[in-house]
Amino acid sequence: MEVYGVKPKMFTKEWWGYFWYYYKWHTLGGAFAAFLIITSCVQCATQTKYDLQIDFISEYGLLQETEDALTAIVAENIEDVTQNGVNEAFVLSLNMGETQDVQMMQAMQTKLMIEMGYSEGYVFIMTKQYADMITENEVLEKTEVWAGDKANDGYVISLANNKALANIGIDAAGQDLYIGVLKMKDDQKEEELACARYQNGIKFAQYLVSQE
Repeated sequence: MEVYGVKPKMFTKEWWGYFWYYYKWHTLGGAFAAFLIITSCVQCATQTKYDLQIDFISEYGLLQETEDALTAIVAENIEDVTQNGVNEAFVLSLNMGETQDVQMMQAMQTKLMIEMGYSEGYVFIMTKQYADMITENEVLEKTEVWAGDKANDGYVISLANNKALANIGIDAAGQDLYIGVLKMKDDQKEEELACARYQNGIKFAQYLVSQE
């Protein structure tokens, strides 16, 4: 721990004042990140069992009405893998734009890391910056695995001319949006529902890239 000024004996009244004065923001930031991780894990354990979750990652975020419209498009183009009689989709929108709230920016970065490592959302729609970052982390399938005639040697496909997104007010060209499919993790390959969601992810990704 870096020392500022004269450090009092640990755990004395003077030490607590010293610690809070110099390390308040470090402590609050760490506590906030821990809270975010814990609540994300709880949400994963207790959330509605969706047929597919997709992650929309950009510096702009989504209006609620646009998010609802995108959710409807996803639901229309997947299967009812939970077998509850209805196609249920969930769009997680991560607004990664810069703000004056440093803690919020750190929280979004932490949430993104969690999604890359532990998510059951198999489709990522993202701007170029995050497409490059996620590709570098080698968590996406090659397009040749899922993109059919649009296959290439990369991991994402541009949505710049996508009519389905344009119809609901998403400027894919202006935001420079791309789509990728998250690889299944080894421990998920033995889970029937995880495999079905992965196939839903491929099905939706194939649908979306066909809408040009």
